[in-house]
Amino acid sequence: MLVFFILWLLILVAAWDKENEISFWSILLVFSVLIGFRSLTVGVDVRAYYQMFHGIGRSGYHGYPEPLYGI
Repeated sequence: MLVFFILWLLILVAAWDKENEISFWSILLVFSVLIGFRSLTVGVDVRAYYQMFHGIGRSGYHGYPEPLYGI
């Protein structure tokens, strides 16, 4: 958790520095990759959303859990 907090702080600091835009985008890319490759066991609701995502892919969207999730 400390790693994510440090990365968040780095993104915040890099966002204020308008001259060094490369560092902002590179830190944002690293943060996105870390979030994208997380395991199904990270949170208590990740497995439920994983199953909903694949259920929508197999049988289509039926109004649950929210309209934007179906898109």
